Amino acid sequence: MGRKTVGPNESKFTGGFWGFFGMMILTSLLIGVGILLFGFGLLFTLPLAICMWKRWYAKHTFLNGQRLAFKGGAMSLLGRIILWALGFVLVFLLIGGLFYLLVVVIGGVDFEAIQGLIPDPESMEEFDMDALTELFTSAAMWMSLWLMVSVFILFAYEVMIILGLKRWEVKNTRIVPSGYIGGQPVFTQQTVQHVQPQPPIGY
Repeated sequence: MGRKTVGPNESKFTGGFWGFFGMMILTSLLIGVGILLFGFGLLFTLPLAICMWKRWYAKHTFLNGQRLAFKGGAMSLLGRIILWALGFVLVFLLIGGLFYLLVVVIGGVDFEAIQGLIPDPESMEEFDMDALTELFTSAAMWMSLWLMVSVFILFAYEVMIILGLKRWEVKNTRIVPSGYIGGQPVFTQQTVQHVQPQPPIGY
C-alpha cells in the first residue's frame, strides 16, 4: 500500500482497517490482563489503553494539512479515574440518603407494616386488602420518585465524566506544524511559515 498524501489545506483521517484492528487486539489484551489481575490491574491497563487509542487517532488525523499529536500520559488519566471512582461512591451514598429521605421520612412508607399485612400462605386468616393496597400504592409512588431522581443523578454524573475526559483529551492534543514536498506532509518543529523540511514520518 502506498503512502497516503495529505494536501496543504486538507482535513483527513488516514487510519486504516488493519491499524484499527491491531489496536483493538492490543488494547483488548491489555484490558484482559487487568481483569485477570483481580480487576485491580485495570487501574493501570485501562488508562494505558485509552492513551494508546488517543495517540493512534491523533496520529492519523489531519486538520487543514496539519497532523494532530496526543501528548497525554496514562498516569495523569489514572488520577482522574481514581477521583471519578471516589465520586461514584459519593453518588451512591447520596442516592441511599435520598431513599431514606424521600421514601421513609417524607413518604412515610412503613415497610414493617407492609410485611405485617401480607398474609401467611399456610394460614387462612383474613387480612385487610384495602390497607395493604393503600400501603403498596404509597410505597410504589415514592419509590418511583426516588428511582427517577437517582437515574437523573447517575446520568448527570456520567455526563460530567464524559466532558472531563474530553477536556483532558483536548488539553493534551497538539497540532504539529508541517511543510509539503511533492504533496507529502513533512513535520518540523517550526511554524509553517518557516519550514525546514525533514525526512517524512511514516503514518
